[in-house]
Amino acid sequence: FYYKKILLLLSVNFWEDYNPDTMWPLKVGNAASIYYNQEFTNLKTGGNFATKKMKQIKCHVEDTATVQVLAGQFDTYVVECYKITSKGSNGTKYTYYYSPLLGNWVLKLTKTTKGKQYEKELMRLNRGMRWLSKNERKSLRASLQNVMENNQTGQKNTWQSKDGKTIVESYPTKTMKLDTGTFCRNYVQIIKKDGISQSAGLLCRNSDKKWATPKREKVKKLGFKGFFQ
Repeated sequence: FYYKKILLLLSVNFWEDYNPDTMWPLKVGNAASIYYNQEFTNLKTGGNFATKKMKQIKCHVEDTATVQVLAGQFDTYVVECYKITSKGSNGTKYTYYYSPLLGNWVLKLTKTTKGKQYEKELMRLNRGMRWLSKNERKSLRASLQNVMENNQTGQKNTWQSKDGKTIVESYPTKTMKLDTGTFCRNYVQIIKKDGISQSAGLLCRNSDKKWATPKREKVKKLGFKGFFQ
């Protein structure tokens, strides 16, 4: 019943004369050192309590890279971060491949001080768009289903809300037929409302001709090679 939140920038320490704000917009060479603590909220009572011990993490933008993950292919910034131990040395290392277009990491690599390594990649980033009515969200989902079933790679469909203030362009970016015979496609949605944001992901076709995000534990069984570790 506890929801964990990381409160960043409660206290800030500058690292090598870099202000944390200089991480953004991301640029190779930018760096920041951030102190944070953890706050827990009891979802039943609403009560809060925070850890007293502040933690530190150091990050820097190491490079750029184009990566292929389950959600698609993305141009990214490679951001390396280290947790700082109580003795001031580098602890667990996190490497994020951050896509500016999505505003989210698409690949995360973790390496502990004991040498254990973990990998997690993005399968789908979905924008909730809660400002739309229930019927509009249903219509938008139906539009995406139609795109996945009928559109060629790169062929766009445009959906528009009743008030005309939200426009969504959807199109497939890649089609794969897996060893199991299952068809899967990557897609992109460009959302235009008070600016532009983007979502992307992987959908696979089931026996009912419905396109859905596969469960992670079943991805390997679908026959993907070189994607999911």
